[in-house]
Amino acid sequence: MKRTMLIPTDFDDYTPKLMDFCAGTRERGIVRCILVHVVDTSGLEGPVISKTLDDAKNKLNILAEPIRQAGIETSLRVVTGNPSYEILKLVRAENVDVVVVGTTAKSKLARLFTGSLSEDIAFGQKAPTLMVRDDLIVDKEDVELSSLEWSKKLVVPVDYSAASARAVLQCTRFEPESVGEVRLLNVIEELPKGQDLKSAVSEQEFRLSAFCKMLEDVGINAVPVVRQGKVIDEILDEVKDSNATGIVIGCNSKTLLSELIVGSTTQEIIRVAPVYVMVVP
Repeated sequence: MKRTMLIPTDFDDYTPKLMDFCAGTRERGIVRCILVHVVDTSGLEGPVISKTLDDAKNKLNILAEPIRQAGIETSLRVVTGNPSYEILKLVRAENVDVVVVGTTAKSKLARLFTGSLSEDIAFGQKAPTLMVRDDLIVDKEDVELSSLEWSKKLVVPVDYSAASARAVLQCTRFEPESVGEVRLLNVIEELPKGQDLKSAVSEQEFRLSAFCKMLEDVGINAVPVVRQGKVIDEILDEVKDSNATGIVIGCNSKTLLSELIVGSTTQEIIRVAPVYVMVVP
């Protein structure tokens, strides 16, 4: 399937590594890439704005070279305005299939004061967003190869919500040859009253079997997994125990205030998971 990828960049030190990662997406059906940078022009005068835009276009042109060499049609966009708004507008206007975003781990307190553009994008639009955290690529010699291998063994948390169902559905859109195994994980936080662990596990495995069938129908091997404990801890332990290469997780939009009060499984996983995370809105 021919697909369009959008990559927002702010020209940080890890951007060249991110471009190498994205070059590998040609083997995953990506044929078109939109590389975008948003300039905040508030307080700037005309000549300064013009030079800033030209400089940004030149930087994008250099950064795009690995993606062009991979055979991906690449277009460059330098726009002005609010970064989150302008990027999400482009996603809708260009019918983008996947957004690839470089990100860093941030504490909730840092998020409160500085914001997080990558999370604004992931939680604010309708295309799946692959979060590529800087600490996962900085020391890799062959970053392009890791873009081919990140989906070889996926953990997909399933709580039977609409969000988790969308995450499972997203896996059916991957090329079957790029996915070796999908581990559908349900976490039992508390046993239902009057039910023992063995029967609770059996019940959840039966419920997961419907999702397994959905994946198997498109040629993807699916394994039901049931664990007991705290959700975030069990997701991370399953990734470690199974040597998973990636996580696909559904999300619902949350305000910053609600995140700070009650937290967010998806946002915490983005920050601390030892593998790449795809967020499916």
